[in-house]
Amino acid sequence: MFIEHKVLLKYNDYLCRANIIERLGEHQFAVVTLDHIYEDNVIKNILDQKKYYSEQVIAEMDSPFLAWFPSIQNALDDFLDGE
Repeated sequence: MFIEHKVLLKYNDYLCRANIIERLGEHQFAVVTLDHIYEDNVIKNILDQKKYYSEQVIAEMDSPFLAWFPSIQNALDDFLDGE
């Protein structure tokens, strides 16, 4: 089971939302997706991004593949370094 966290940040001059999950009871965090919040065609972009996010969370539940960290900041730093 996971707890869901969302963090807003500015990345590459875009407003973005990092979708982070936390393993319940373990205090381990992983960034699942980084969504760009576009001004044009907002509804379509949000729906597409939510579908991808959901697919990634289900995949993690079935077969773990995400990198886990002891804090949200560590998880974000690692994810953004890899972008």
